[in-house]
Amino acid sequence: MTSVVVEAVGAAQGGLLGLVATMPIETVQKTQVVMQSKGEGQGTSVRQIVERLVKNGGAGALYRGFPVLATMVASEKFLYYLVCVCTRAHIFVRVRVRVRACVCACERQRQP
Repeated sequence: MTSVVVEAVGAAQGGLLGLVATMPIETVQKTQVVMQSKGEGQGTSVRQIVERLVKNGGAGALYRGFPVLATMVASEKFLYYLVCVCTRAHIFVRVRVRVRACVCACERQRQP
């Protein structure tokens, strides 16, 4: 069971790494959508948006809301992994037990 928990923690860490890598891209995309909806984003490049975000809020502006998302992503990946592994193990054990019971019953019927 300990290795399952270690692997679930690894899944959570992988989710966090993905969040760190993609969050600035999503922030820029969402900013661009908001700017276009207000009519401000015509002809604005990604570089200009990044410069504007960093100028107004520092480098942390690209990761605004990170603690909340990090908590959600890490817990979701951790729990999803545990549920999948435990569910697969439970189904495998149930199927394996049923197959063994069926084989034993068939062998008993063959014996005279």
